[in-house]
Amino acid sequence: MGLTWGPFMLTQERLKQVLHYDPSSGKWTWLKTRCWKAKMGDEAGCPNERGYINIGLFGQLYSASRLAHFYMTGNWPKFELDHINRNPSDNRWENLRQATRVENSANTRTKVNNTSGYKGVHFSKKDGKYMVRIRHNGKRLYLGEFKCPELAGLVYAEHAAKFHGEFFTT
Repeated sequence: MGLTWGPFMLTQERLKQVLHYDPSSGKWTWLKTRCWKAKMGDEAGCPNERGYINIGLFGQLYSASRLAHFYMTGNWPKFELDHINRNPSDNRWENLRQATRVENSANTRTKVNNTSGYKGVHFSKKDGKYMVRIRHNGKRLYLGEFKCPELAGLVYAEHAAKFHGEFFTT
């Protein structure tokens, strides 16, 4: 099944007529000249503000990772696509996996405003300790307070590995 836009439905066959996907590099190239800025053999797509590659095709903007899944399987992904190495422009087939929103969120970097240096850990000025919290099954769980950030980080990592499995990264 393809996505519709007006009277047009993108099929895998139609996609493969205009674009080539190299699963080992994750790069897309045009098979036909589309316009002056999309010539046959040129690399397709450009990064958005968050670094994800988008490709304009038949008047619709598509995520390159979702197109890769469609190109390789013939089906649109049911969930989000997670970039295993957390590089949003790396669309190699081996770097993509389907993930729920929660699983995809588990595979994120520590936020830039994190002062503890550890996921799920923040310093409480009031208590003078490092507090640990995690989300699981839609609920925020309190895991305790610790004097040192390293121990707090270990506690979070232990629970995150249990709750999020292969999607958890530090």
